[in-house]
Amino acid sequence: MNTFLSGPSCSGKTTVASVLKKLLKRVIVISQDEYFKTDSEIPIDEATGLENWDCPGAIDFKLFGDHIHDVKEHPEVYLKKENNVQNEHISLHHVDLNHLKRVFSPCIRDIESKDVTLIVVEGFMLFTENTIWKHFDRNYFITASKSTLHTRRESRRGYTTIQGFWEDPPGYFDKIVWPEYLKWNASLLNPSKKDDIMKFNTDYNTVEDITHSILKMIQVMT
Repeated sequence: MNTFLSGPSCSGKTTVASVLKKLLKRVIVISQDEYFKTDSEIPIDEATGLENWDCPGAIDFKLFGDHIHDVKEHPEVYLKKENNVQNEHISLHHVDLNHLKRVFSPCIRDIESKDVTLIVVEGFMLFTENTIWKHFDRNYFITASKSTLHTRRESRRGYTTIQGFWEDPPGYFDKIVWPEYLKWNASLLNPSKKDDIMKFNTDYNTVEDITHSILKMIQVMT
């Protein structure tokens, strides 16, 4: 069972992936953030002169796609790896895991009884590559309002990169993050366009809401 969780930076997709990993025994999380190119290879935005970490050119899609393929072909290998600790660095202090385990216990027991392996791919730039996401069982788009995303992004101290550490320069959200999000997700944000991608907004959809939807999906499809 394979699912995509995409959406803008700070929308909550990584939190949902981490919660699923905590609730179920057989979960492999692949984070797109692990496939950024080296700092020196990040494209420069012509209009602002800033490094653009929020465009497709910042991601090594070849390496990313190869890893997804390998995990899908050999899930047991990745489940057994002792160093398979994707997203363990994500803080879940704001999520009541014990509550979720109680609420979803019947669903979790049913899924566990089927010995289902769930591969979760999460990232901010997933639907730009049709060759990857078209082969997944269920795809989710998790977003939030501009003000919410801006507040969450501003609260972050920065990001560890391959060659060092990145901190958003002043105005980076308005100059790069938000415009790039609108540009590369235009079709998903078009209300008149019909698709089979489940959409959530974390301004009003909780982690519990999204987790419940994914668990029910697994039940139905297995």
